[in-house]
Amino acid sequence: MILEKLKAADKVTIELDGTEFYGAAFLEEAFGGLIRNKKMTRAEFDKKIALLCEDQEILDEIKEYIDIAEKLYKD
Repeated sequence: MILEKLKAADKVTIELDGTEFYGAAFLEEAFGGLIRNKKMTRAEFDKKIALLCEDQEILDEIKEYIDIAEKLYKD
């Protein structure tokens, strides 16, 4: 769904507030999966996706999944 939104806009803002819990598998697949499945590079992610969340731990967890995917799945 994120990729579909990016086709229609240069930048997508994803607001993560308002949900009580995000499972690790969801966060890894939704965000790390973009890098792991070579749908975009880290630089493209940083340029095209803005994450809004009051809980810094969630943002840190997402960053960790992206970092891991970037390291493990580089060309």
